Amino acid sequence: MAACLSCSAELLTSYKFCPRCGQSQKSNDGAGTSKLTPTPTTKRSSNKTLGYKQFKELKGEKPATYFRREKKNRNAECLDEKVTVNVGFMKYDGVDMKGQRGKSLPLTIAKSSDRKELMDAAFGKLKAHNMAEIKSIGDYELLYSDATVVEKLRESDEPFVLHKYKKEYGKPYSRITFYLSLKTDLINYKLTSLKKGIYSSPSCESQDESDSEGSQSKKLKTEPKRRKPSMVKTQKPVIQVVDSSPVSTSSNTELEQTESKQTEQIETDAAIALALQMENVDNTYAALFTIDDQLEELSTNEETCSDDAVEMSTSGKDDAQTPTIEAVVTELAQQVDFSNITKFNVVRTHLFDSAKRALNRKKFDPCHKVSVKFMDDVGSSEGAVDLGGPKREFFTLLLHSLLYESPLFFGHDNSRYISLNQKSFEEEEYRLTGMLIALSLVHGGPVPHCLSNLLFQALVGGVQGVKPTVADMENIHDATKDVILSLNDVTPENVNTFIDSNERLSTVVDLAGAWKPVKTSEDKLSITNSLIKWFLVSRSQCAILQFQKGLEILGVLDKMRQFPGVFRQLMCYSPNRLTVECFEAKLSYDRSEMGSNSFQVENAVLGFWGDFLVDASEGECQLELKDVLMFISGCLEFPPLGLEITVKFLHGERGCKFPKANTCACELSLPIQHTTYASFKDDMTFAILNSKGFGQT
Repeated sequence: MAACLSCSAELLTSYKFCPRCGQSQKSNDGAGTSKLTPTPTTKRSSNKTLGYKQFKELKGEKPATYFRREKKNRNAECLDEKVTVNVGFMKYDGVDMKGQRGKSLPLTIAKSSDRKELMDAAFGKLKAHNMAEIKSIGDYELLYSDATVVEKLRESDEPFVLHKYKKEYGKPYSRITFYLSLKTDLINYKLTSLKKGIYSSPSCESQDESDSEGSQSKKLKTEPKRRKPSMVKTQKPVIQVVDSSPVSTSSNTELEQTESKQTEQIETDAAIALALQMENVDNTYAALFTIDDQLEELSTNEETCSDDAVEMSTSGKDDAQTPTIEAVVTELAQQVDFSNITKFNVVRTHLFDSAKRALNRKKFDPCHKVSVKFMDDVGSSEGAVDLGGPKREFFTLLLHSLLYESPLFFGHDNSRYISLNQKSFEEEEYRLTGMLIALSLVHGGPVPHCLSNLLFQALVGGVQGVKPTVADMENIHDATKDVILSLNDVTPENVNTFIDSNERLSTVVDLAGAWKPVKTSEDKLSITNSLIKWFLVSRSQCAILQFQKGLEILGVLDKMRQFPGVFRQLMCYSPNRLTVECFEAKLSYDRSEMGSNSFQVENAVLGFWGDFLVDASEGECQLELKDVLMFISGCLEFPPLGLEITVKFLHGERGCKFPKANTCACELSLPIQHTTYASFKDDMTFAILNSKGFGQT
């Protein structure tokens, strides 16, 4: 045996190379012969078991350190790394700010993002998926989950940074949600919270400072309750105490000081809220007027505040503060962008389908000007450019089809209710219908004028606040109505027995959840009204909510809630809206020079024209005033934005005996060849009844 010259491994003497390190075993003396050194007597060659010290020395010779990885700083965080948080919408429901279910979306953004970067990214994400609903970025505020504005961190005054907020929050990024909310909703919520703070402010009663003053405090607490502090400064009442000791004087002074501080604080909070609203929102003065009215009532109220006192009442508004219909609609119409258009390619036999295709486009924007093109059977358009006439006719025909011919509504023609159709609900046709009504109003088209007062109350104030009566069922033609009203003929003692014996009535009561033991006439009336409410409103609540969602575009629903009296005239039925006087007030005449022969001919024609309008309004001919207006403008009634009709005369076409109309410009040209009223009336009636539709006049 021998040892390797390099690594000292044991080798046979015949080995020329070491199998362990691979070194040649030739000597370096130039002789070229291999001289293996004999194995030394060392620790390696002995068969004895190594001790701990020897084993440690042996292991220390190995280069183990060369294979150890360099330690990394695991605490260092890459701020450029992308993380995923959630963003959604938050709305004010009249009581609290609540996030909308199903509207949250994941948002990928850098950890180092500040408030502005997060706001821009969240707005872009939500706008891409809710283009029909979302407005400009200036109308929104970025909120935490508790409806506070994202500006600084929650536990310090440092500016908001995403990764710092995550450390404070202590939850993964995937469980962090931010919300976008309209500034108007946030302001209304803050004003409501301010009002609640005013109404629920603690009593200005002194506290016991020592046991010796306990009796004096009890005397103060037995006094009548004081007025609640308000924004209006009033003379502070003085508490009369029987014992005129210094203690009572001191307590009285403390009370006045406390009340003064609370009043000043409330005034400061109200001023802040007012400044915030004036800075961020235009044309919302009516809400502040309402709050001022409530605060003035509070300052003169000697009783304790109750639930009825904090309810906002729209019926008590001053008429001077309520704008006109034209003013409200004109304000809404200022949102229309006339530099961009939204095209509606319409087939007369499929009006709603044509509208749905346009509304469901990814780039649909309700603020863009509406341009309608009617298509005939071969696909060519009936007109070239929509200057207003096709749009008005489209909305007129479409709303009539939806309100009176579709399964979405039921009831009398003058009092329509929303019915629940499962297929229409799943396809969101109620939302689309609400959008079309809002579009028609803002873009110069007609309005429904046929919704029931009960449905209007549900849209403005919610289904829970609706209180129907038996009178609301008068114009309903349905078998369920007869089943419900059959309770009127039953005595209170026999109501429960009658319900159990009538299978159809029992089913309706179970569906409405209205069963209760009946002992008095009030109990019977309660069950009847509950069944009526279920039949007219509650069973269609999900469809009503979807309809409300459609009305939210362009801020129409917000205006309805702000000015319910104004919009009730637009949405609900009112008789005699179109009269001869109203019609003639919208007319202007393009006359020839006074004294000329043409002027004399025009006078005779205008006499025929005036009699024709009177006959149409009184039913003395085959058409009505709304047919004449449809022929001229494409509307069955004057839209809220108004129309101006110009009457001309066909002097250059003396052989023409029929009228001509330009619905885009709202111009009517009357024939001048008629010498008798009978021939004028017959030809006018024939032309109007046989020329329905743009491009067919």
